[in-house]
Amino acid sequence: MAICRLKSLLSLYKCNFSSIRSFSSTQAPPHHLQNVGFIGLGNMGSRMANNLIKAGFRLTIHDLYSDVLEMFSQMGVPTKKTPYEVSEASDVVITMLPSSSHVIDVYTGPNGLLHGGKPVRPWLLLDSSTIDPETSRNLSATVSNYILKEKKGDWEKPFKLDAPVSGSVTAAEAGTLSFMVGGSEEAFIAAKPLLFSMGKSAIYCGAAGSGSAAKICNNLALAVSMLGISEALALGQSLGVPASTLTNIFNCSSARCWSSDVYNPVPGLMEGVPSSKDYNGGFASKLMAKDLNLAVESAKLAGCKYPLTSQAQKIYTELCREGYEGKDFSCAFRHYYSGMDEPLDKYGFDDDDCDGNYYKYYSADANVTLAEKLKFSLNNNVMDDLKLDNDKYKVPANLLKKEDALHEEQEDFATDVICRCKKYAQEYEVKDEDKEVVFVQ
Repeated sequence: MAICRLKSLLSLYKCNFSSIRSFSSTQAPPHHLQNVGFIGLGNMGSRMANNLIKAGFRLTIHDLYSDVLEMFSQMGVPTKKTPYEVSEASDVVITMLPSSSHVIDVYTGPNGLLHGGKPVRPWLLLDSSTIDPETSRNLSATVSNYILKEKKGDWEKPFKLDAPVSGSVTAAEAGTLSFMVGGSEEAFIAAKPLLFSMGKSAIYCGAAGSGSAAKICNNLALAVSMLGISEALALGQSLGVPASTLTNIFNCSSARCWSSDVYNPVPGLMEGVPSSKDYNGGFASKLMAKDLNLAVESAKLAGCKYPLTSQAQKIYTELCREGYEGKDFSCAFRHYYSGMDEPLDKYGFDDDDCDGNYYKYYSADANVTLAEKLKFSLNNNVMDDLKLDNDKYKVPANLLKKEDALHEEQEDFATDVICRCKKYAQEYEVKDEDKEVVFVQ
């Protein structure tokens, strides 16, 4: 595990060392947020911390792994041996840890953030770990019993916010995470510059523990959605309907959802998602299993029924037991439902009911000639991505005079097809005046 963390952080270090060293901010962080402590520099935390550095915050860090501390030390970031030492150097402390027990230990354990019951320096303790709401509420109550070493305006006591995130390692690196925040709304507003240096959105959910509750509910819905889509696609394949066809149907009908439209679990249907990379990267099944365990326990405490949560928990626990704990949670399609890989469809199909979404899976072989592509478009009522010859339809001159065309006859044929494409497009607009012509990207 330490080796994996080292490789991941080494990649981060190589990519971002120069940008960290050369950073110059035109707008300094607010005075009450300038000195930030960060505890928990794993795959997510390291990237969140890096974005804070690039945004001009002065960081002090702590992690159990010495290789992580050394990596950030070489970037010029001060490192500390204990959470308490981080606390003493910071106005705000962020934690990003694996579980509730880790968070409790960092807050209240020996040399923890609240060591010795003394007045504390940080006015804000912000926990981005995914933990149970009850632990979040208890820690907030504990923090509220402390006083600040120095008043921050009218504030005499520190605040704690639970602020778990939605988003992958890629989102953490890009600074596009979504924060779900529980605790004092006043503290939430004051912390926004910090949150938006690491994410694209921050939603206030209510009192202490509400952020943790929202994260659990979000991931519960995500797990059930992914399993539902995977089950339906695998069933469709067994009944003779390709997953590509069902995906096109889902994405222009009532079954449309993130798991089908953005993060499809079928290998071969969508580029750039974990299913296209042997389910590597993304959100590990073991993390989904952990979050579902939290959801089950929360449902029990709340006295709520949880049949879907329970079944999803069993499925992801089984996947982990069978050795897929490190694979993205969409791997349930292949490794639980025995779904089959499918190649991406070569061309899309015209279907007015889909309002343009059928173009999403359009692709063409690079070796197909211009004439062949356009002829296929005409024969199948699919408009190509070429714009024709007025304000709405333009064909770049180099496409009409392709230097690599096999012979002049082919160039002439391509020009003829373009003219017929133009006529088709114009008739399409006349027939459907309320619709814009969609060109494939």
